[in-house]
Amino acid sequence: MERMFNSARTLPPFGSWKVVGYKFADGSDKPEPQIIKLVGKRVQLQSDKAQVGETVCSSVAYEDKRVSREELNQFGVKLESLGIAGDYAETTRLKCEGGGWTPAQSMLVKVKAGEMLMLWNGVFLVLNKLN
Repeated sequence: MERMFNSARTLPPFGSWKVVGYKFADGSDKPEPQIIKLVGKRVQLQSDKAQVGETVCSSVAYEDKRVSREELNQFGVKLESLGIAGDYAETTRLKCEGGGWTPAQSMLVKVKAGEMLMLWNGVFLVLNKLN
C-alpha cells in the first residue's frame, strides 16, 4: 500500500513546477505586479500541502474534473486562448483548507505532458514540470 501511495504522489499534478509565464483567459494583457513577480518562482504540489512562491497552504484538497468548452465559456474562458485544442479540458480543483492562500481556491488545467496552467487571482500561470 505504501509503494502504491508513493507512486501516486509522483503523478501530475504533484511535484515541483516552475512558473514560466502567464496567460489571460479574458483577453486582458496587463497583469498585476504580484503576478509578474511569480514568474521564475517554484510551485510545489504535494498530497497534503501546496506552495506557490512563498505562499503555503498547509492543508489542500484536490478534485479532478473534465470541464467542457461550454462550462469554461460560462466563466469567460476560451480553450483556444489557453492553447488547448478540443472540446474539453482536464482540470484539478485545489481548495486550501489550511489558510495561507489568497485565493482560497485555484484550478489546474492540464495542457500537455510537463505543462499545465494554474488559475491564480484571475490569471493563468504557465507551469513547467521540474525534474
